[in-house]
Amino acid sequence: VSETLDLSDPANYRDLSKPVGALNEKRLAELRERYKETLDEDEIPKFMYGTFYSSVGITLNYLVRVEPFSKLFLKYQGGYFDHPERMFSSIPATWNSVLTDRSDVKELTPEFFYMPELLVNGNGIDFGMTQKSQTIGDVVLPPWANGSPETFIQLNRDALESEYVSANLHLWIDLIFGYKQTGQPAVDSDNVFYYLTYDDVIDIDSVQDPMQRNAMLTQVLNFGQCPHQLTNKPHPRRFSLDEINTRQPFMKIFNAAFQSFSTNLPHLSTAISSSFIPSSSLTAPSTPTTPSFANVYSHSLQAESAPTTPQLQHSINTGPGATGTAIAASSPAPSPAVGHPQLARGQSFASSQPNGPGSGPNVPASSPLTHGNHPSKKSLTMPIVFLASHLDRLMFVYLDGIIA
Repeated sequence: VSETLDLSDPANYRDLSKPVGALNEKRLAELRERYKETLDEDEIPKFMYGTFYSSVGITLNYLVRVEPFSKLFLKYQGGYFDHPERMFSSIPATWNSVLTDRSDVKELTPEFFYMPELLVNGNGIDFGMTQKSQTIGDVVLPPWANGSPETFIQLNRDALESEYVSANLHLWIDLIFGYKQTGQPAVDSDNVFYYLTYDDVIDIDSVQDPMQRNAMLTQVLNFGQCPHQLTNKPHPRRFSLDEINTRQPFMKIFNAAFQSFSTNLPHLSTAISSSFIPSSSLTAPSTPTTPSFANVYSHSLQAESAPTTPQLQHSINTGPGATGTAIAASSPAPSPAVGHPQLARGQSFASSQPNGPGSGPNVPASSPLTHGNHPSKKSLTMPIVFLASHLDRLMFVYLDGIIA
């Protein structure tokens, strides 16, 4: 085992297009042979793996050093810990078993990417002693972890977030949650498990025989069950960092617009006076105009640090929201629908018109947004708006997320 771990070398990663049982070619040949020789019966279809990659027992064995999993493990095992030889005690030994043992195809649990405590016997639990007189205590780590559980978890997390995994994780998703979970794609991918591990094979409520029903439930409890299949087509590949930088010019526009907003913040209160746009009035003129991102406004003003807040309230009470004054499409400073009830509820606020893109909405004089004075607020939350005339709708965007 190497003393160092180079995460930039693809050779140091598992092939995510294969299930655990198919990682070792020698073992895979044996499993394929067994699959061919197995009779495909109505009650028990052919399978490659008699065990599963995730189960209650596997999870508790991994987490046995941490409460409440220690007590749950004892309850699961009838009041006893497992035989010391079978307890999770070494990362290298576990990896070797997963690669070579025909009955061991388990995956990791999420805790291996954020919880170093699972590797330390901090509660001093007596797990017994192996036949080689080795006491089961802290988990033995690979040399590249330098004896540090924190280093092991950090490097494991770095590997998970690496460019290699980002470029290949969708292949693993296809096996576990996607179209390679069942059917001919599963056979072609060497991903066929015992039939009771699939959640939709048998309706357990329809089984009348108590003994048979109990046997099936015991099988699921002890050997695990597949998650529900989420998709029947290949999962899309995740963009690499370079692709994100080159394929999302919108973010560059956003950053530039936000910088422009920061520079023009003092002029905000004046522009807000014409900012009420009811969703029913969002229209787009038939004549396209030059593409532009016209206005960007702050998502929050605090009364303590923003003396313009009282002016903002006055603008709301006397502006088009109260009087019903129209906001022309040619207005030099179209602005967001501040305080609109739809936006306040987080609902989509967009317009898609058949007559083409537009540069600004109109508010008819007969459609005031407010009646009477707008209540005073200590802080006023406002959406950021991009008015893009080359899009087929207006996109109302919060700093915290896109809502349309």
